[in-house]
Amino acid sequence: MNSLPLKKASDDGVGSGSGSKVPQSTSSVVESDICDRDDDKERIFEWLTSDTDKKLSILSIVSMGGLGKTTLAQLVYNDSRIDGTFDIKASVCVSEKFDVFNVSRSILDTIIDSTDHSRELEMVQRRLKENLADKRFLLTTRSEKLLSKHAFQDGNPQPNPECEAIVMKIVEKCKALPLALKTMGSLLHNKSSVSEWENILKSEIWELEDSDIVSALALSYPHLPPTCFAYCGLFGKDYEFDKECLIQLWMAENFLHCHKSSKSPEEVEQQYFHDLLSRSLFQQSSKNKEVFVMHDLLNDLAKYVCGDIYFSMSKIHDLFSKFKLLRVLSLSQCSDIEELPDSLSNRKHLRSFELSNTCIEKLPEPTRSLYNLQILKLVNCTHLKELPSTLHKLVNLRVLSLSHCFGLTEVPNSVDDLKQLLSLDLSQTRIKKLPDSTCLISNLQILKLNKLSIFGGAALEFA
Repeated sequence: MNSLPLKKASDDGVGSGSGSKVPQSTSSVVESDICDRDDDKERIFEWLTSDTDKKLSILSIVSMGGLGKTTLAQLVYNDSRIDGTFDIKASVCVSEKFDVFNVSRSILDTIIDSTDHSRELEMVQRRLKENLADKRFLLTTRSEKLLSKHAFQDGNPQPNPECEAIVMKIVEKCKALPLALKTMGSLLHNKSSVSEWENILKSEIWELEDSDIVSALALSYPHLPPTCFAYCGLFGKDYEFDKECLIQLWMAENFLHCHKSSKSPEEVEQQYFHDLLSRSLFQQSSKNKEVFVMHDLLNDLAKYVCGDIYFSMSKIHDLFSKFKLLRVLSLSQCSDIEELPDSLSNRKHLRSFELSNTCIEKLPEPTRSLYNLQILKLVNCTHLKELPSTLHKLVNLRVLSLSHCFGLTEVPNSVDDLKQLLSLDLSQTRIKKLPDSTCLISNLQILKLNKLSIFGGAALEFA
């Protein structure tokens, strides 16, 4: 296995190293954002196209987090010369926590014909050699020009000479790490005076013992929509989130106060989202323009700044007794959860509760005591058979998502008591009829059903 250690953009040299984990990535990259990587790109391309006598070859790009390993790999991947050299190419992201056995099994299933039931090690080895011959694998494992590009964006006047001097000092503090430079540049772009730039340069956060990049990223935090960014700490690493869904969650939490603004809450939150996007804290997915991801280091920062307010874990042992002020709880993907403890009722501060993709069969009666709950998401809970008759006790509920709960056949008649409900998603369920009182939910803005037909002024029925 070859190794390409990734250093500062101005450095040269080859060393050894290894790596096995790939941070969240897509195959999308803006080439104009890449600075001083042409030589590295050409070295990798030459390796990919070199003659290796039909042997399996692997090249690892090794460095600490945030130095631009994945970006460099994406740049090579998207080069048109690669398309002309290889018949097939693929980009794969392996999350920070992954099952080695399942990953290996998936690779073997792809290489070995599904009808081949042989378990002979020698045969498997021979088949692997045959199918992997002449293949190339590019792995990633953990400047002033880049910062200036984002600080002095298109349309800006020529930078003040004093600001340019400050840029040099900030670059030095960022240790030339691309993610830190890009984020700091986006932050400085919104600061017009020299004094504001000096305040950032002299911030005490640079003296913290944490990693240089986290310090640089944390500097941006006080200048961001605080609760909106911290809320993203709820997402796990490598999580792809939908823009509109995230904005809806922000609205349900009432994060933004726009009483002095002529804009609607939706417009203000759209503006905040684009603020976070423009500062490089979100990255757009190449698969869907409405889907976004966070760099793993930014995800760490979001978790750090939100502290104990937001909490997500794969097991719930002793959870409710330890976090008495819990506001956001996500147990999504915890497939082994079938029921919840009665102590849930003591979490009076809970605002958002998600049980999507679990095996929950019913919500416990104590759920009715969560009177501050504003978001309840039960997406793809295929074992859920009914909703509690006391659902109407959740008087502050704003978002109720029940899509793909195939076991649900009806909604409680008291649903009209949910006066604050803004969004009700019943798509992909077996519910055929809504209570007459559904029409009395005055604040309801979004109602998602399968195939809707309205019959007179009576109940809502749909196929």
